Amino acid sequence: MSEHHPEWQTKLHDKTGKDIYFWNFAVLMVFTVFEVGAVYTAISYNITIFVLISVGIVKFFGIAAFFMHLWNDERELTWAFAFPFLFALILVVGVGLTSADGVAGLPSWCSPSWVGSYTP
Repeated sequence: MSEHHPEWQTKLHDKTGKDIYFWNFAVLMVFTVFEVGAVYTAISYNITIFVLISVGIVKFFGIAAFFMHLWNDERELTWAFAFPFLFALILVVGVGLTSADGVAGLPSWCSPSWVGSYTP
């Protein structure tokens, strides 16, 4: 069975010799380096959280669009996939960001001992 690829994916494969899955993997690895760097460098807590959330959103769309094949799906199927994330967003905002100790006040067993910034 052959898979139908949009024209830009075919051109990308013809120019580089690599398919979209390789390039998506490469982009995900680069953003993973940003995530690890944000945690282990001496930047402020707010900037670290901003970087982690931003990179997480980019990586989520890369995985959902290409590895989960939502890029070419019908709009209804994509909305059916995306709808539950509304509830996850409500939980993150309602529990994690509105409580004074929502993230920083986690018990010590939630973080490994070698991550000093989140342990008491």
